[in-house]
Amino acid sequence: MNRREPIVKPITHEKVREILASNQRRLASHGREGNMADFLGVLVHDFDFSSQNLESVDFNRSTFLRCQFRGADLTACSIQSDFIDCDFTGAILLKAEITSSDFRGSCFEFAQLTRCYIDKSNLDGVSFRKSQLVGAIIETSNVHGADFTDSFQIDFTFASNVGEPVGVAPLEWDGGEIPNTFRPA
Repeated sequence: MNRREPIVKPITHEKVREILASNQRRLASHGREGNMADFLGVLVHDFDFSSQNLESVDFNRSTFLRCQFRGADLTACSIQSDFIDCDFTGAILLKAEITSSDFRGSCFEFAQLTRCYIDKSNLDGVSFRKSQLVGAIIETSNVHGADFTDSFQIDFTFASNVGEPVGVAPLEWDGGEIPNTFRPA
């Protein structure tokens, strides 16, 4: 795995709130006001991003420690950062592109990873229990101890990875609605 040592600048929770507020103004005004959230080269720790709309935001060369992304919308995000001990329970990562990232100690339970692409990333011990992996691709990543038990795996590509994951097996599906067991309570 190609690892880089990012140079990151710590930012305060106040600054993160300002960035998110500007991003929300951009979304609400369809781009006429505010700015796209910029998380380039920053260190954020112990922040709660839960339920935030972070669609199309770039997370590059940054580090996030013990942050919450529960139910956050990360649709079409570009991610090339480290997320250590972060919680993505119920997050939406539809069409997210994740490369050269480290997710040690993180959780993606009940997350929607439909058509998500993950490459050259560290998923050592990460839980994907009951997540949706429809059309997802995970390749050339460290998946040692990653847990995919009871995840919804349709057209899921899992190739050229290192390590032994748990629970990688396609489920039977009749093409109907995704069962409620794959949605957080």
